[in-house]
Amino acid sequence: MQQRFLNAGAVEPRKEARERRQRHWLVAGLTRLAIILAVAIGASLAIGFLLGRSREWDSAKSVTYGFYLGGAALLGVGFLGWGGQTYQSGGYVILENATGAERLMHQNKMAVYVLVGLVIIGLGVLTEALTA
Repeated sequence: MQQRFLNAGAVEPRKEARERRQRHWLVAGLTRLAIILAVAIGASLAIGFLLGRSREWDSAKSVTYGFYLGGAALLGVGFLGWGGQTYQSGGYVILENATGAERLMHQNKMAVYVLVGLVIIGLGVLTEALTA
């Protein structure tokens, strides 16, 4: 029998396994954030280039406006969805009657949209500052 079972008191889980789970959780979350950020930047660039091509702007102005529009759209989605009043057809997710944990998870998802929107607007400001 292992020594930890022979001691008096509560049996504690191994510290190494707990740390490994925490690292895995952190890496998975950062990977997910990086993927969301990459998709949002790509969509913002595509919007900017389409807008710039239709208005015959140079590429720097197109990228800047694309970042501004993409960031503003993500901020709008994040702030408007923060309250938790979601009604999805098919999935029947109604957060009006949700528990505290479900509402917190939904608000955390919306906070990611706000964070990514702020990063993209920051990229627009940086692009404008570098090309001015």
